[in-house]
Amino acid sequence: MGQQNCCPIFILIKKIYEKIVSLIIVTISALSVVISCKSGSAGEAYTLKMRLAPGDNFKQELNMNMDMKMAGFNMKMIMEAETSFEVLAADTSGKQMRLTYTKMKMKMDMGELNKAVSSDSMMNESQQKIVGKSVTLTLSPENEIIKVSGFDSLMNNDLYDPVTKQLFEKTFSKEQLNSMFGMMFNMYPSKPVRVGNSWTSKSKFNMANIDMGVNTKYKLIAVKDGIAEIDVDGKMDGDGNMKQENINVGMSMKGTQKGRMQIKISDGYLHSGSYKMDASAEVEMMGQKIPITMIADYEMTGK
Repeated sequence: MGQQNCCPIFILIKKIYEKIVSLIIVTISALSVVISCKSGSAGEAYTLKMRLAPGDNFKQELNMNMDMKMAGFNMKMIMEAETSFEVLAADTSGKQMRLTYTKMKMKMDMGELNKAVSSDSMMNESQQKIVGKSVTLTLSPENEIIKVSGFDSLMNNDLYDPVTKQLFEKTFSKEQLNSMFGMMFNMYPSKPVRVGNSWTSKSKFNMANIDMGVNTKYKLIAVKDGIAEIDVDGKMDGDGNMKQENINVGMSMKGTQKGRMQIKISDGYLHSGSYKMDASAEVEMMGQKIPITMIADYEMTGK
């Protein structure tokens, strides 16, 4: 009987967990910079620039394994996601790209919460609906996403139920796509760098009413066999409020993401990368403060 009375709390905790996971996925985009390296006249300096030539096709695959502790419960999540990009046009006025989600698979093990809440991830069920869907992005000369085309046709399709349309609205809106992918297009150093040089990037975005900031330091470690190796040291922090089940939930979070990524010199697109996230958060709801710890490993592959 007691377990039944706790079910609403369990469901609330699960929804908060899913919101936090979505927020973490967005912060990964801040570290997913795509860089092209070309030797300078002395063979020592490198200009870091994304090619984005018309006709280019590239994909990014992300595998995530996360352990999270919240309210005395241990939760695990595995995610496999893949996004495809096709460059349609590029000139001095800007660029156009087609973005398609080609894979989205999530699995959660919530331990004791599985007794009260279905162990099948609600996130996995909903996210599957975006697989195969495409929109066209228009980027400014500074590589900021300024327009999303094709979004209206998704929203006006009578075959989709209101919940699915709401999912599309959250996934494909200009604001959301700028949060998810905008950072990967505009995080380059302003001048050529040599092996051993560092540069920094600062990004801010809002996700689920949480204002998030990511400060990242990059360092060119080596260039060998057509691959540039870059060290990544990111720090993130955020705070804000979100509503779940008509309950106001406050949240603050801090953490680090550290790792390496390898970039192909020939076209400037991601070859591979790996990161480790170590973060802590605090959720405040119904007069209580709940600490959260999160540790996650990420593997990224370019195709």
